[in-house]
Amino acid sequence: MNGPVKRGGEPELRPGERVRLGGREGVLRYLYGPGAAVVRFDQEDSTKVVPLRRLVACSEERPLSGG
Repeated sequence: MNGPVKRGGEPELRPGERVRLGGREGVLRYLYGPGAAVVRFDQEDSTKVVPLRRLVACSEERPLSGG
């Protein structure tokens, strides 16, 4: 169960991909059952099991700063 995850109309999430949950970003480590994923959030030493439906893929594009 470590392949890409298809979610209705949203991009697939893959292990190793950067994801966001609320205001926190981290790395999707692996899938945990049918509706959960293990994520290691930035600035945290341990991993967390979170609902897969709440994860959002982080965009590789960063907004331009200033002007």
